[in-house]
Amino acid sequence: MGDCSTKRRSGFSLLEMVIAMALGTIVLGAAGAALTARVWRDLTVSQRAEMQQDFRAASDMLMRDLSLAGRSGKHVQIGLPKTSTTPV
Repeated sequence: MGDCSTKRRSGFSLLEMVIAMALGTIVLGAAGAALTARVWRDLTVSQRAEMQQDFRAASDMLMRDLSLAGRSGKHVQIGLPKTSTTPV
Protein backbone atom coordinates (compact mmCIF):
# COMPACT_ATOMS: atom_id res chain seq x y z
CA MET A 1 0.00 0.00 0.00
CA GLY A 2 2.94 2.28 0.56
CA ASP A 3 3.89 1.78 -3.08
CA CYS A 4 0.91 3.82 -4.31
CA SER A 5 1.89 6.88 -2.29
CA THR A 6 5.52 6.78 -3.41
CA LYS A 7 4.79 6.23 -7.11
CA ARG A 8 4.52 9.32 -9.25
CA ARG A 9 1.11 9.57 -10.76
CA SER A 10 0.93 9.91 -14.50
CA GLY A 11 -0.54 13.12 -15.93
CA PHE A 12 0.16 16.84 -15.79
CA SER A 13 0.34 19.07 -12.78
CA LEU A 14 -1.67 22.27 -12.56
CA LEU A 15 1.44 24.38 -13.15
CA GLU A 16 2.33 22.43 -16.30
CA MET A 17 -1.21 22.88 -17.64
CA VAL A 18 -1.18 26.63 -16.98
CA ILE A 19 2.17 27.04 -18.74
CA ALA A 20 1.02 24.93 -21.71
CA MET A 21 -2.19 26.93 -22.01
CA ALA A 22 -0.31 30.24 -21.83
CA LEU A 23 2.14 29.16 -24.55
CA GLY A 24 -0.71 27.85 -26.69
CA THR A 25 -2.59 31.12 -26.32
CA ILE A 26 0.49 33.11 -27.34
CA VAL A 27 1.08 30.92 -30.41
CA LEU A 28 -2.58 31.05 -31.48
CA GLY A 29 -2.69 34.82 -30.92
CA ALA A 30 0.37 35.34 -33.11
CA ALA A 31 -1.08 33.11 -35.83
CA GLY A 32 -4.39 35.00 -35.68
CA ALA A 33 -2.64 38.36 -35.93
CA ALA A 34 -0.61 37.18 -38.92
CA LEU A 35 -3.75 35.87 -40.63
CA THR A 36 -5.62 39.13 -40.00
CA ALA A 37 -2.73 41.18 -41.40
CA ARG A 38 -2.61 38.94 -44.48
CA VAL A 39 -6.36 39.31 -45.10
CA TRP A 40 -6.17 43.12 -44.83
CA ARG A 41 -3.17 43.22 -47.17
CA ASP A 42 -4.96 41.06 -49.74
CA LEU A 43 -8.05 43.25 -49.48
CA THR A 44 -6.00 46.40 -50.03
CA VAL A 45 -4.27 44.91 -53.09
CA SER A 46 -7.61 43.80 -54.51
CA GLN A 47 -9.15 47.24 -54.01
CA ARG A 48 -6.14 48.92 -55.62
CA ALA A 49 -6.36 46.65 -58.66
CA GLU A 50 -10.09 47.31 -58.99
CA MET A 51 -9.49 51.07 -58.76
CA GLN A 52 -6.86 50.85 -61.51
CA GLN A 53 -9.23 48.89 -63.73
CA ASP A 54 -12.00 51.45 -63.15
CA PHE A 55 -9.60 54.30 -63.98
CA ARG A 56 -8.45 52.52 -67.14
CA ALA A 57 -12.06 51.98 -68.27
CA ALA A 58 -12.97 55.63 -67.57
CA SER A 59 -9.85 56.81 -69.38
CA ASP A 60 -10.69 54.64 -72.41
CA MET A 61 -14.26 55.99 -72.49
CA LEU A 62 -13.01 59.57 -72.24
CA MET A 63 -10.46 59.07 -75.02
CA ARG A 64 -13.11 57.49 -77.25
CA ASP A 65 -15.55 60.33 -76.59
CA LEU A 66 -12.89 62.96 -77.25
CA SER A 67 -11.79 61.29 -80.46
CA LEU A 68 -15.40 61.21 -81.71
CA ALA A 69 -16.14 64.81 -80.69
CA GLY A 70 -17.01 67.03 -83.65
CA ARG A 71 -17.20 64.22 -86.22
CA SER A 72 -20.90 64.62 -86.84
CA GLY A 73 -20.45 67.96 -88.57
CA LYS A 74 -22.88 69.63 -86.21
CA HIS A 75 -21.50 72.10 -83.74
CA VAL A 76 -23.31 71.62 -80.49
CA GLN A 77 -22.54 73.73 -77.49
CA ILE A 78 -22.93 72.26 -74.07
CA GLY A 79 -24.12 74.81 -71.57
CA LEU A 80 -23.15 74.89 -67.96
CA PRO A 81 -25.91 74.57 -65.38
CA LYS A 82 -27.14 77.88 -64.06
CA THR A 83 -26.74 78.09 -60.36
CA SER A 84 -27.15 81.15 -58.30
CA THR A 85 -24.76 80.81 -55.44
CA THR A 86 -24.49 83.82 -53.26
CA PRO A 87 -21.85 84.03 -50.60
CA VAL A 88 -23.18 83.74 -47.10
